Amino acid sequence: MFFNQAGTTDLFQKDYTLVTTAVFTLQEYLLSETLYWMVPFQGRQISLTPGQLLLASKRLPLEALKPEDKEKSQKAINSWTSIRRQWLSAWHSKAEKEWNERIHRLSAALAESETLLSPVSLKQMAGERALIELLSQDLKDKLSAGEVSLVRALDDLFRVKSRAGEFIWAEGLKAEFTEADFWFLYRQSASGKK
Repeated sequence: MFFNQAGTTDLFQKDYTLVTTAVFTLQEYLLSETLYWMVPFQGRQISLTPGQLLLASKRLPLEALKPEDKEKSQKAINSWTSIRRQWLSAWHSKAEKEWNERIHRLSAALAESETLLSPVSLKQMAGERALIELLSQDLKDKLSAGEVSLVRALDDLFRVKSRAGEFIWAEGLKAEFTEADFWFLYRQSASGKK
């Protein structure tokens, strides 16, 4: 999950592939038992999940360099979000399942990490935390007080194991991922190593 290492064109293509695939397969995906719906992309597989779709849709308008790409991207985003509204209960079920899985993964990673996060671990955990944030925003009224408290506790641990720093993803994405909401993307290893 090294978003800052992917070239802008590759990231755009990946995100565009996810949202356009969702237009045609979202209903089938939502009604399936599968959480990670595999999508072919440049000779490998990428996973379509509610969190990945939310992330791709947030980044895509910023990544599109040509006006026609922005227009195509927005049309695809509008189409999949329309399908999401039609199948909202199934969407929320998948999103809650993903939220729980990602929280568990982040919790385990933070608990197992050394006292301070390495630069690689920090980037991975920040990416995971970004997906949790997008899912949390999407599920806002569905999360219990205990779940919200769990996120806060993990955030406290994340802060202890890192320190304030520069935005870790591509600079062009900064406008959509403000420090107020996505503070974990503005962290660096507390060890000082790059």
